[in-house]
Amino acid sequence: MTRFPLCFRHGPYERAFVTREKIVFERKYDTYPLDVALGAPRSYWTTTDLPSEKLKRDAYAAQAGVSNPRTVRFAVWENQTWSRIGLTDGQQLEHTEGGPTDEGYSWENTTWIREGDIIRREYTSTARDCDGPLEHRQDSECHIDEAESDYHEDIETGEIIMRPNWEKVSSSRRDHYAEAAGY
Repeated sequence: MTRFPLCFRHGPYERAFVTREKIVFERKYDTYPLDVALGAPRSYWTTTDLPSEKLKRDAYAAQAGVSNPRTVRFAVWENQTWSRIGLTDGQQLEHTEGGPTDEGYSWENTTWIREGDIIRREYTSTARDCDGPLEHRQDSECHIDEAESDYHEDIETGEIIMRPNWEKVSSSRRDHYAEAAGY
């Protein structure tokens, strides 16, 4: 079921607001530096009659209640580096890493699932060290329009990464030895 109103973005300079009754296309314009120095905003949005074909297709499909068929690409932090993955509707991708450590073991598993206009991320971590077994789980989700909406600057490289704006749905942490000790 489609939740209205929706906002579709196509790059940083185009967006569309979709309701059951109408669609409004907008374009972002940058202000001249001199105007900014005089107090004008750095940029502004205004309606347009000439949106891109991709934005029109996505907006009209959403208004009709059709699931968005496009591949949604987004940045993820895995294997100590930023990578980009893409998911189509109904697709699932899983990444697992870990193994033995000097005190036991450590495993991390992340699964990304696209269900219509929602991307779910399921993260689990299982480890054992001198303090006993530990488990951590966190489920998050993000709307496909927010797959590249969280600005992040990589500290080491200075690279700008646009990553998903994940919203935590649930989280749990379990320390077996602490439970046994009554903490």
